[in-house]
Amino acid sequence: MQACAAQQLNVEDRKNIAIEVVSQKKTITQAANDYDTSRKFIEQQRDKALAGIENNFKEQESDVLFYLPINKAWIHQLVLALAMFCKASYRNIIAILDYLFDYKMAIGTVFNIINQASVNAEKINNAQDLSNIKEAAIDEMFLNNSPILTGVDLYSTYCFLLKDEDDREGETWEKHLVVLKDQGLNPDKFIADFGSGLRLGLNLSYEDTPCHGDVFHVLFDLKKLSLYFRNRVKSRKTLVDKLLAKLGKATKKEKNIELEKQLEIAEKDKEKFMFLSCNISILVDWMAHDVLSIAGGSPESRSMLYDYIISELKLLEELHPHKIKATRTTLENRKDNILAFTLDMDKEFENIAEQFKGSKEDLWYLCELHRCERFSAKYYNRSEEIKKKLGMKDYIILMGLVGQVINTTTRASSLVENLNGRIRPFCNLRKQMGDRFTELLKFFLNHNQLTCSRKKERKNKTPAAILNKQEHAPWLEMLGFKHVEPIALI
Repeated sequence: MQACAAQQLNVEDRKNIAIEVVSQKKTITQAANDYDTSRKFIEQQRDKALAGIENNFKEQESDVLFYLPINKAWIHQLVLALAMFCKASYRNIIAILDYLFDYKMAIGTVFNIINQASVNAEKINNAQDLSNIKEAAIDEMFLNNSPILTGVDLYSTYCFLLKDEDDREGETWEKHLVVLKDQGLNPDKFIADFGSGLRLGLNLSYEDTPCHGDVFHVLFDLKKLSLYFRNRVKSRKTLVDKLLAKLGKATKKEKNIELEKQLEIAEKDKEKFMFLSCNISILVDWMAHDVLSIAGGSPESRSMLYDYIISELKLLEELHPHKIKATRTTLENRKDNILAFTLDMDKEFENIAEQFKGSKEDLWYLCELHRCERFSAKYYNRSEEIKKKLGMKDYIILMGLVGQVINTTTRASSLVENLNGRIRPFCNLRKQMGDRFTELLKFFLNHNQLTCSRKKERKNKTPAAILNKQEHAPWLEMLGFKHVEPIALI
């Protein structure tokens, strides 16, 4: 079947038709006869030309900045960007496409786009060399009572583990840690809390690698214990005030006797909780500022104070074993893990002392001096003696080296807690994460720039770039998409 004349006309012919009609060189009828087409076709070419002229010469009332050539690939990029940057749910992504772009998309299509990106992300994740990780923190978070196993490099913040599991037993941890070991993960140490499954998995897969106790959880539990007794004091004071008010209004003798008995019991409770609260607050402050602070005394002095705090807690728990005993038992059983960071510092100071032929005790004194505010009276008084002993030149050098040790010593898994906080908004959108989505999320977190950080070496860099010490393409381009350049207005 022969095609009509209009279909055989190319773009150049159609443009010439529009120019002839708009410039009135030919009427619509003449053009239709010359090109053997219908009048309607000629009118369509004329209208296209007039619309183009209108768009280019009209006043810029709409403040259009630029145009984007939107195709399916661009839409797929937008879907991924909304899911990862904006943490949008599948149905919200569909609503945005429909409202802003008048583009209909099925929920299954959104799932397929994210699923395909997850497959590509998993390949990149599995190809990552993890041998540059020297200090790693691991932890567990929960989504609808199901654990999500997480792990992060303490230097680069690279997330090397993100798995949604049914349980957190030792065998489950071992299964994932063995895979990571094959990828080159062999840190000098791990930092973790005291979860039994987590510790068992480490012992099975990294039996020769030390796992230091996480100071973050220890301090959190101690401060929660201190807060509990402060709240008990407030509640007992309120009860005493209420009973005194009732006693002042009571008229019957029998009622007075009953209220007096209640008041006597409440006042005894108040005194007991005031005693407990005062003592526990002091012990918690000692633990936080004198024992577990990085800038502090030698391991021997910290150990002695640690033991003293435990002995005092043991005495206090006779008055209230329900709350104190569990915390005291954990501190007593995990002492070596909790204070392990001080032994690492001790080795560093020993190396510095050998290099400068000095005393390790002097270095620990300088370490404790870092607790004082610079140029304060306390700092001046405490530093004068050590300045005379070392000499000003050696004092400045050693003070700087001690500061470097303090800044590079890790004693808590705060970064993995930070990672859990960044993951949680994604968890709120779904009942479970699933292996596919966790791989995409891990890829996104590792290849998206850290726009702000207290450490200069991390700012405006991705965790993957910091870990590998080399830059990489934007994460969407790594997944196979091309950046679409906007078309500027003429």
